[in-house]
Amino acid sequence: MTYCDFTKDDLDGEIYNDISTYDSGLIINRNQTENMYFYPYGSSENFTYKWDVLNSKGVSIASSELEVFPLTLETGGKFQIRLTVKDTVSGCERQITQELQCLIDNSCTNTNPKSQKVKELYEELLISLLARSIQGETDDQINASAPTKEFIALKPYITNGPKDKIYNYVSTSRNYTEVDGREKVFRAQFSFSPNREYDVDAIIGWGIGYDAKKTTIANLKATIKDSLYTDLSQYVSSEQFIKSCKRRYYAPTRVSKKWIHHLFTIVITVQKSDILTFVLVKLIHVILQ
Repeated sequence: MTYCDFTKDDLDGEIYNDISTYDSGLIINRNQTENMYFYPYGSSENFTYKWDVLNSKGVSIASSELEVFPLTLETGGKFQIRLTVKDTVSGCERQITQELQCLIDNSCTNTNPKSQKVKELYEELLISLLARSIQGETDDQINASAPTKEFIALKPYITNGPKDKIYNYVSTSRNYTEVDGREKVFRAQFSFSPNREYDVDAIIGWGIGYDAKKTTIANLKATIKDSLYTDLSQYVSSEQFIKSCKRRYYAPTRVSKKWIHHLFTIVITVQKSDILTFVLVKLIHVILQ
């Protein structure tokens, strides 16, 4: 182990600005300058800084070697901000990379009547699939089944795939059980094409269970629907991500965020306190134009 390996935590920290919160993640408003800072977990007296902002293709579009980086972005969507911190005394350096979302106020989804329709149809498909898993249907059974009425309703808006069924469906359950030995389902993944691992990655908090003696299928689907949150207001293009946040419960606990992304990803990632619902949506194969 080198000296820099041994002392790398001394260079650790996080990137932040004045408008970002734990709820929102690292954000910036389009065409508005925000100062980007590095918050070190230790001393920063001897640091130098090299900033880079990368677009979705990994191309650097802005850079700086200032300690405080004044950043302005003209295009909305998802970016990465990368900071290389170097200790001039030891010569050690560390690279920190965080996701940065540039917010817009003029998404085409605000005026396009198809947007809400596609959102509703997609959520109905996801609710149906999750409900089937929660009731005990296996992944193999769902993958082998005929297209449901929910899929058929969404089918006209799917643009990349054979449009015959869903593929590669995988559900994930918690290790503990809800009732009668049945586990809570908290995750579902599937794609609209057999050659893609998944286009949808949905995570719902601590999971949802089902007891036929205590509730109905209608109530189960209502519970799933209440757990989903899709905000299309930050839609930029079919290759960009939308990140939404829904506060469900409050507790004075710091929540670390894990951003999970892909097509129409509904992510309800709740860590420890069931505080926050985080959502990402990528509209790759759905017509909104």
